[in-house]
This record gives sequence, C-alpha cells and structure tokens, in this order.
Amino acid sequence: MRYILCIDQGTTSTKAFLLDEQGHLSDGAHVPFEQIYPNPGWVEHDAEEIFHTVLKAIAMLMAGNPAVKGNIVAIAVKDTPGLAITPALSSELKTLGIKTDLRGQHGHGYVAVINGGKVIFEKLGAKDAPVVYDASFGTSNVYVTSRTYNSGNEAIIQINGKDHSVNGRGLNIVVYNKAEKKLVDSVCFDTHEASFACTR
Repeated sequence: MRYILCIDQGTTSTKAFLLDEQGHLSDGAHVPFEQIYPNPGWVEHDAEEIFHTVLKAIAMLMAGNPAVKGNIVAIAVKDTPGLAITPALSSELKTLGIKTDLRGQHGHGYVAVINGGKVIFEKLGAKDAPVVYDASFGTSNVYVTSRTYNSGNEAIIQINGKDHSVNGRGLNIVVYNKAEKKLVDSVCFDTHEASFACTR
C-alpha cells in the first residue's frame, strides 16, 4: 500500500500523519514548539526549532506505523552538510538512526541509506572526496552519490536507474516504497543557511 506523508505545520506545533490509498488517516505524531512574543500582539517562531520538530514528528510517525517500514530512505549531501547544523538538529537527525554528527563537516560528502527502518550504509567522506553507495536488495537497485562543491557539486539518488534527488545544496532526502516501486517523497533542506529552506 502507498502512503502520503502529511505535515501540518501549525502555529503552536508540528503534526505528522499518514494518508493511505483508501483515504484513511493514521494516528498522528504531535510535537509542540516555543512561541516567541517580541512585542504585544506579535508572535515569532524559530525556523531551526520548526525543522527539528518536523524531523522528530516524522521519526515518531514511522516508529509507530510498521506498515511503512518497507521504504528505502536515502540521504545525500550536495555541496556541504552545512554550517547551520546545530547540536539540537544533529540530535534530531539521530532519531532516524543516523550516527554521524554532521556539525562542522564543511566540505565533506555524506551518504546514508536506510532500508526498512535500519541504517544499512552511512559514510562521511574525506575532505572534498565523493561518497558513493551502489547495492541491490530484493528488486531494488540503489545508487547514491554525494559530491561537495570542489568534487563535482551534486547529489544523485537513483533507484532502479531513475534519479529522484532534488540535487539542491544541503541534505537531499528520498523516500521510496519498495513494494509499490514508487517514489513517496523527495526533498532537500538547505542546511548551509539557518533558514533551512526546503525544496521539493
């Protein structure tokens, strides 16, 4: 069965749900975030905290829904893992099973592949050296390349010969359903800037 990952970015919290092909919505994951009141009647939010809550809500949702564990999640860095990754963001990335701390790793390629909820490959490359992963499991062939600015400046995430990567600066993430042989989502977070711009 295919699912759509739904993110409800509210004023006070981030919520994540799964919508199946019959239109049924899963129980959601809910992560509140701080409200900042700089002046009477004004409210602001910290973009980095919101990014953390999105990652945490997705991790909570995946942990609570074993039906989605048939997915491949591939992560590839283009340009740089990012100067904007903070200790809190690094901690949230670890909820996905990632072990590498990407803080301060400017100019290093990085690839992670998660199959069925388990990290099966993770590598931080040497300075300006590309990182490549190429393997098959079942009927899925996965080829992932991370190249920094000085080593080709690209992120490729190919599944069964088709590149699904946004190929934007920062963390490129692809979620692919093995059973349905279909793309679930492809997104890039620009972790070079504190705004964490998201591109689909």
